[in-house]
Amino acid sequence: MRSRLDLAISDLGETTLKNIAEPIRVYALQAGLAASAQPAPVDPAGLSTQLSLPEKPSIAVLPFQNMSGDAEQDYFADGVVEDIITALSRIRWFFVIARNSSFTYKGKAVDIRQVGRELGVRYVLEGSVRKAGNKVRITGQLIEAVSARHVWAEKFDGDLADIFDLRDRITESIVGAIEPSLLSAEIARAEHKPTANLDAYDLYLRAWALYGSMNRSTIRNAIELLKAAIALDPTYAQAKALAAICHGDLVQQRWDDPGDFTASDRLAKEALAVARDDPIALAFASQIVAYISKDYETALAAADQALAICPNSFVVSSRCGWVKLYVGQAGEAVDCFLRAIRLSPLDPYTFNAPVGMAAARLMEGKPEEAERWARHALQRNATFAAAHRVLIFALVEQARVEEAREALRKMLIVSPDYTLSHFRRLAPFSDRTFNERFAESLRIAGLPC
Repeated sequence: MRSRLDLAISDLGETTLKNIAEPIRVYALQAGLAASAQPAPVDPAGLSTQLSLPEKPSIAVLPFQNMSGDAEQDYFADGVVEDIITALSRIRWFFVIARNSSFTYKGKAVDIRQVGRELGVRYVLEGSVRKAGNKVRITGQLIEAVSARHVWAEKFDGDLADIFDLRDRITESIVGAIEPSLLSAEIARAEHKPTANLDAYDLYLRAWALYGSMNRSTIRNAIELLKAAIALDPTYAQAKALAAICHGDLVQQRWDDPGDFTASDRLAKEALAVARDDPIALAFASQIVAYISKDYETALAAADQALAICPNSFVVSSRCGWVKLYVGQAGEAVDCFLRAIRLSPLDPYTFNAPVGMAAARLMEGKPEEAERWARHALQRNATFAAAHRVLIFALVEQARVEEAREALRKMLIVSPDYTLSHFRRLAPFSDRTFNERFAESLRIAGLPC
């Protein structure tokens, strides 16, 4: 097929499918992307389906089963898993796979050994959540991936008001089972209660489930949910920071209304004011404070704080990578983006970090490598306008203007109202020369003024 049809074919390795005894080899096909036309799907980071184990204790938390009897409660079970992942990520001696890679296994019958190989982890946590009225039961079992040996299993019962306490007890139990020598102080660092208002927390989880779609209407819906959460708890740093990111995404996609720019700026600053040691809030807010507010010093300080608190978080690494990039620290940005990609190797939504990698390589004067990363991001999500813009820049830098014009045509399908003046208004990089080179590449490709 590769030699006969206009297809890009990627070998994804063997996987176990429901009701089929033997593993099946799986391939990804994309039309119109044959090697003769442009590069086939690439893996610029050099990642493979079999990853070496990190030196740290490494773990993936699989999606928990929703045992509530109501499919609409999936968001709650997913939110519990997200909180456990975040809590574990705050322990600097752990290596924790990001949520979106873990969630590629949602709804599938999994082979724990295969999960361990594909994600490159020693341990896998799986479990279930049952929510009935104001009661919650969470069960979990920790499995050593190589041997499929059960290391620990337990169930936790409590009121909905105790959800954060239940999460912290699970985290402590996992830490104790994996590494008894960990200091209790390090375990305590993982304990964090983002809000005391459970209704606000519920709204935040619903918004988080919508976020990341790169879809105009769902981002708007997420913003409305976050507004309601903030109204219930005006000090909810994560909700304010995520709302700032949502407004910022609308701005960068040129899907914004007149109030989005100022709302993003205001919410990010408010989130930083109440974030304290919340790494997710710090990371999200720091990106917006750099991108929208142009307060690079404050943004860098917040990003460094988030990385110090939670170096093993995909969200923290990827968002802080952008801050490093905006302030001109391309080498440190590359380190952050590569760590983010390793933390989430199977993430179907991992398009943000590769775009950052592409921009960093352009800043380093490596347009060919930047092109590979940009195309990699677009294979993950062709609606992310920033990936198209970086690809245009990379192609113009290589004097491939006709290809850059074709890339611009595709970007304007996604973002038809984007103009050169909009880019110049944002000009997110502290290096003015780099901003101007970027703008000039878009002008050469034919972006309207």
